[in-house]
Amino acid sequence: MPEWVIYSLPGALWLMSFQLVYTINSSATFKRKTLNVLLFLGIALGIEIAQGLHITDGVFDIIDMAAYTMATIISLITIIRINHKKCKAQSLFNAKWLFFLFVGIVILSDIYNY
Repeated sequence: MPEWVIYSLPGALWLMSFQLVYTINSSATFKRKTLNVLLFLGIALGIEIAQGLHITDGVFDIIDMAAYTMATIISLITIIRINHKKCKAQSLFNAKWLFFLFVGIVILSDIYNY
């Protein structure tokens, strides 16, 4: 298997999954959902940059950044398609809590030194 499948794809799929769960469960407007998905991308890219600057543990990888960007593009396409079809999904969680859960997971997994 290519190394990007082993090392970069899991993080990108995790990011995309979170973005889509947030989007489905959010009652926000299309514009707000889009901005939040881009915010999640910014957090993921920020962690990579922090790794490159040795602010946090981990190894800077441009392939990770490309994978996160592609995952976000797929999420945005999905948001556009859902918005276009005016689908109403049944909300399982409060989207505001999902945001805080995401930030907490990022902090615990990438920043916390143990």
